[in-house]
Amino acid sequence: MRMQEAFCWLCILLCAPAMVAGAQPESTQELFYAIEQDGVVCGYAHVIITQAEFAGRPTVQLIDSLWMQMSVLGKSIEGKYRFEYRIDPKDGMYFYHTSAIDQGGAKLGGIMEVRGDSMVIVSEPGSDTTVVALPPGTIRQNTRIHRYLIDFFVKDTLTQKT
Repeated sequence: MRMQEAFCWLCILLCAPAMVAGAQPESTQELFYAIEQDGVVCGYAHVIITQAEFAGRPTVQLIDSLWMQMSVLGKSIEGKYRFEYRIDPKDGMYFYHTSAIDQGGAKLGGIMEVRGDSMVIVSEPGSDTTVVALPPGTIRQNTRIHRYLIDFFVKDTLTQKT
């Protein structure tokens, strides 16, 4: 298959579900992105953002799935990534996060959950658990929604922030 034909099929695969996404309830957004390397499409991202409830509290659930075919040191490597966040709609920070990464056959992942003023981290595949204290003002960002940047640079009119 020529590169132009492959690109056309990729466009069809990415655009068709996006048209169907308009039929979903307003509380769900479904987004598709192409990933390029040196001007060549080498993958895609599929993002689902839903208003949900988790453990009795309202949340924004963000699922970010990516697939890429990369060239590293002349070798083709496939990367699959899935990140899920449960975000507090009041402050835009996540309180629960899972990640699963498969890159060139190497697999890793984990779970992070905020409990009080600490972050409990369970790593996979070893399932080691670590508890880390969260200093006041810690920013827990996700891969797509960066509300704190608007707060810093628009609301607080800052020109820089450390």
